[in-house]
Amino acid sequence: MFRNTPPVILAKDLAAFAAPVYGGRIPAAAARRFAQLKGEKTPAILLAVFGNRDYDDALLEMQDLALAAGFVPFAAAALVAEHSLMPGVAAGRPDARDKQQIVEFAKASWQQLQQACGPEALCIPAVKGNRPYRDYPAIPFKPTALRACVKCGACAAHCPQGAISAADPTRTDASRCICCMRCVAVCPHQARGINKLLLAVAGKAFSLKYGKRKEPEFFS
Repeated sequence: MFRNTPPVILAKDLAAFAAPVYGGRIPAAAARRFAQLKGEKTPAILLAVFGNRDYDDALLEMQDLALAAGFVPFAAAALVAEHSLMPGVAAGRPDARDKQQIVEFAKASWQQLQQACGPEALCIPAVKGNRPYRDYPAIPFKPTALRACVKCGACAAHCPQGAISAADPTRTDASRCICCMRCVAVCPHQARGINKLLLAVAGKAFSLKYGKRKEPEFFS
């Protein structure tokens, strides 16, 4: 959240809304931050990053939030990155091919913006998604503290959802955890994780179902 009143982003500026996708939605914390922004018919580009399964309603949700906050989301992209929970899926993404497509999208978006006679002339693209948005699905695996945990608090400090207790980092609010694996990545003692056997079994099934390469999608 913003500690002070967020600045109004003027029509002469260009805003970029970017968020990861979990379960086909953007995280609630990201949605709250976007809702705090204020635009004045400010041109905006939307960027949703998903782990090769699907982005479902994420871009539509971002578009609705941007419009409600006074922005004109004239371009959008759903980009692929390595899956946070199943890192064998989309490993190495974004790769050189992805990056080249992103560069081309950026150039085309900039050209579109330069050719428009003001924000009112920009068209809002139809992005994929449904209303009402899908419910955030229950994720059966949540990272927890292991025996090596010394309660240093690094995981709690870096959790984007505030799901880990700062007073007792061994406690996690499962209802707030989105399984982004940030706590696992930042732990200096490698003392957080998920049951490796269960994760391996689930990972194999997930890879068989969603392992085939998906391409980024662009809207303008």
